[in-house]
Amino acid sequence: MAPMIFGYWDVRGIFQPIRYVLEHVGEQYEFKSYSVGTNTWFEQKASLGMDFPNLPYLIDGDVQLTQSNAILHYLGKKYGLVAKNEKDQRIQDMFDGMLWDITYGAAMFFYPHMRGRMYPDGLEEGKSTYLNAKIKPKLEELDRWMANKRYIFGDTMHYNDFVLFERLDAHHTAFPDLLAQYPNLQRFYHDMLNEKGVETVLGSDKWSKAFNGPQADWGGPEGFHQPWDPKTRSYVTDGQ
Repeated sequence: MAPMIFGYWDVRGIFQPIRYVLEHVGEQYEFKSYSVGTNTWFEQKASLGMDFPNLPYLIDGDVQLTQSNAILHYLGKKYGLVAKNEKDQRIQDMFDGMLWDITYGAAMFFYPHMRGRMYPDGLEEGKSTYLNAKIKPKLEELDRWMANKRYIFGDTMHYNDFVLFERLDAHHTAFPDLLAQYPNLQRFYHDMLNEKGVETVLGSDKWSKAFNGPQADWGGPEGFHQPWDPKTRSYVTDGQ
């Protein structure tokens, strides 16, 4: 059977958790990278025959999907990384929403064309408001949830573990002192660094290390072009 095909921009963005899942399970796949700031994707999107063409996308035989959560649900079911009962399904639904709130909230802060709506004074000036009003309350809730748990669902891995890790990795990198305030999340974060898939992706130079696109004030390609350093467990950055 032909390998699955995925497409996304040449940054980590919302595709990175999908990549972690694929590498975790050892799936062979083809990745089509589209350069931010070019017309390549917009010239091709109508020709792919998708119902709702967008990035990221997945093609698996007759299955064509867009929207990152839909792709994660599909892969989670395929590889046993989803809720196993009705109670866990409700928890999965809540985490889907909670983690998307964090993802979108970060984009609202780091991208200047979005930030002006909520943080009109700029990146540095708005940092305190973002951390104290937006991200810290959510991290406090997540830290309570993760008490005495290895993964979100206890001892059972779920696709949202990879999403949570990626959100924590971005915030730990942007705000190095932040994660230490949440011991359960910090433990989870460091444990996930050793998980198959996470370790593979972060240690490879095959994929971009940029969290965001070049339009962002932080985390764009200019600042994250060096490989992950497994000894220091950090990124070599340049200017961001």
